[in-house]
Amino acid sequence: MERVHSVKGLTKAAAPYLILWSVYYAWTVAFNTWWTYAPAPGQAYTSDLRSVTHSMTLLAAAVFICFYKREWFVKTARAGAAALLCAVALSLFVLPPGRRLYAAPVVGVLMGLVCVSILIPYVYIMNNTEKYYGMLFGFVGVNLFPLLSQPGWIDSLGERVMSMLILTGAMSLVLFFKKTDLTQENTAPPERRANKVSYLSLAINCSFAIFVKGVGKIILDGAAATAQTDVYLWYFIGGLAGCAVCFFIFACVRGSLYTTWNATFSAFLLAALCYAFYDRYPAAAVLTALFVGISGTMGMLTLYYNMGVIGRKYRSMNHLKLALWFGVLGGGGSVALGKLFGSAPAQSAALILAGVSVAAAVAYFIAFPLLLRTYFAEDWVRDSELAEINELLSEPLKTAHTIPVLAPGWREMLQSNAYDPLSEGELDVAGLVMMGFQSDEIAKELTYSVETVKTYRKRIYSKLQIHTPRELFARAQRMLKDAETEGR
Repeated sequence: MERVHSVKGLTKAAAPYLILWSVYYAWTVAFNTWWTYAPAPGQAYTSDLRSVTHSMTLLAAAVFICFYKREWFVKTARAGAAALLCAVALSLFVLPPGRRLYAAPVVGVLMGLVCVSILIPYVYIMNNTEKYYGMLFGFVGVNLFPLLSQPGWIDSLGERVMSMLILTGAMSLVLFFKKTDLTQENTAPPERRANKVSYLSLAINCSFAIFVKGVGKIILDGAAATAQTDVYLWYFIGGLAGCAVCFFIFACVRGSLYTTWNATFSAFLLAALCYAFYDRYPAAAVLTALFVGISGTMGMLTLYYNMGVIGRKYRSMNHLKLALWFGVLGGGGSVALGKLFGSAPAQSAALILAGVSVAAAVAYFIAFPLLLRTYFAEDWVRDSELAEINELLSEPLKTAHTIPVLAPGWREMLQSNAYDPLSEGELDVAGLVMMGFQSDEIAKELTYSVETVKTYRKRIYSKLQIHTPRELFARAQRMLKDAETEGR
């Protein structure tokens, strides 16, 4: 199966979903969330407008998802898109600037409905490669759109026109949504219940990503307050650099999921470190903005991609509900932190953020072994690096007519390929895995517990330097062919 970064994984059928997700997400973050940058006076999207719209979007999406059904996504996407276009047009071109704040809750609720509607195809229709490029292109737009609407480059009218044109183009793609694209779910395995560690992992991922963005906003605004250069410009450049780093990691590094999180956390700590010195060394403000842009982009990109992989793996709406409610709590907390510390003296804010950063570092280092174990136990690292979840689109290994007959001496051949000797129990499990049996079937056959079988399988993969049952299955086929060749 292709790696996730390979463009061969992109399909024409999913093109409307991928493009809409990318453009709409970029529009939402660039024009409607509070933390992207500090608008100059006279710009259409003020800081207060962004705060209200962002909070209402998260809250509405979290409420809608509680009773939402997957098959509604076409109708709600089209109705929500039409209503959102009207509300945004009214807010930007009819209401005077002083009244736009009153329309923000309505716009936020409609944005929440559209967000839930496009989240369904993102998780259940788009494959891993399409999710990956959807988020990657989305964050390229997140950093390019604000660059194009920088104060001094474009006036308020130009900003409003550009915003409306981008939204109209994106919303027109809902006409290509098809309910029948969800029919593949009928042939997929039934919804499975994720264990508590899976939910905890998702919660930690959500909390950390929002923390990086929320506290990063405070650092960015603090550096901008006294900097002699436009740090927001460097923030966007850092965001584009974060997209490039993510692509490089997924293309070149095995175990890319947790490698990306480590890089994200490192960039955030470097941003906090530079922020502590920018008052004495003005050039550090530029580095602060760069690292805030890198960490924020990588953290949120990985969060949404990871959420899509987990949701697809378990076919569970509960993960989406949990993620959105964490978005409400984290987003609201970030807004509160920004309002509380955004206007604080630079020295006080630096000391506060230093303490918060140390606490976050300690918490992350404690939680990382748990995350690492969970990623391996649930195969999230492997799934996130492939074009699609194996369990949903690969044919079963075992069928009535394709159970492989293991070649004589396969135990000896398997041992000769192992870096460390396999135990008798591991060899027994390996034999049944190569014959296509699932873990629960192996447990019944060998009178082991399912957890014991899973532990043996992990050891087998580690000792043989492989990653999936199919690699072991392929090795069994090669052994059979070699035995047949020698017999001739």
